[in-house]
Amino acid sequence: MTIESDAAGEWLRNLDEALQTGDAQAAARLFGEECYWRDLVSLTWNIRTVEGRDGIADMLAKGGVAAGPRNFRLKGEASRTGDVVEAWFTFETAVARGT
Repeated sequence: MTIESDAAGEWLRNLDEALQTGDAQAAARLFGEECYWRDLVSLTWNIRTVEGRDGIADMLAKGGVAAGPRNFRLKGEASRTGDVVEAWFTFETAVARGT
């Protein structure tokens, strides 16, 4: 496993823990200052992009956590381009599975 995969896996474990405990603020704090969450029907039942930690926390608190997101797992190896680590992951909700 690469250093990037280790970092991405740790981040996903922290996200999984925050969401399973219903802590939208803790989940949002995992994101950088400039950040975005693009939900493709998984948590909001809509195609929606939210911007910033406050936007992410609000979206999660207003129903995203209730969707039951859990079991976030790295899919394949993560890669790095400059300062950005990119990774694919899988997850489950109360009603579906996603990538």
